[in-house]
Amino acid sequence: VLCKDGMVRNAGYVEYWQEYATEVNDWRNVSMLASNNSDLFGLIKDGSVLRTEFDGISISGSVLKELGEEKAIETAKRQKEITPDLIAKWKNIKEISVGSTQIVGLLADGSAVAAGFPEQIGRVDYNTGLALDGSCKVDEWTELKQILALFGETIGLKTNGTLLTTAEMPEEWKQYSDIESIWGREWTAAAIRSDGTVVYLREGDDRYGQNNVSGWTD
Repeated sequence: VLCKDGMVRNAGYVEYWQEYATEVNDWRNVSMLASNNSDLFGLIKDGSVLRTEFDGISISGSVLKELGEEKAIETAKRQKEITPDLIAKWKNIKEISVGSTQIVGLLADGSAVAAGFPEQIGRVDYNTGLALDGSCKVDEWTELKQILALFGETIGLKTNGTLLTTAEMPEEWKQYSDIESIWGREWTAAAIRSDGTVVYLREGDDRYGQNNVSGWTD
């Protein structure tokens, strides 16, 4: 929970994350929180970003199959040590969004930065610190209003109401020039248009009809 005074407090079930509890309780001057399934990030008022420290490693199935468990663990630990910590160098960030393989930051000048997670062996380039799925390819983006990190993809909303993506651009998106804001998580993304209607950009799980927003207005 982000408190009014800029401090962070754990709430709800925290036994599994007990090792992180003291760490976030020491955070100060936080203006925004963002998370994925394993990590919590805090945007500090001075434009820098904090992250809960993850001491372990995450190895993809393909790497395990290729190298075997013992060699994969050895390789993972070595690569994690030499992977650049890009997040620690960030400044002038005004918004963050976190996906499963990447964190993206919106800078005050309307550009963006992104980074993968060093512990995710097989999903991060240990030479550059960027995610291998292409979701960090935002370095040429400008005039941004908002950024959104999804599973394997990053979406950008420009100040003119148009969209950018690190994935293949859907033809339907090219027609949009009136997007006001975007929201999403993992495989799902939606946008609010200037007329108050909602459109889905990426339709995820619909087992409960949660993608049915066609009648929403105002």
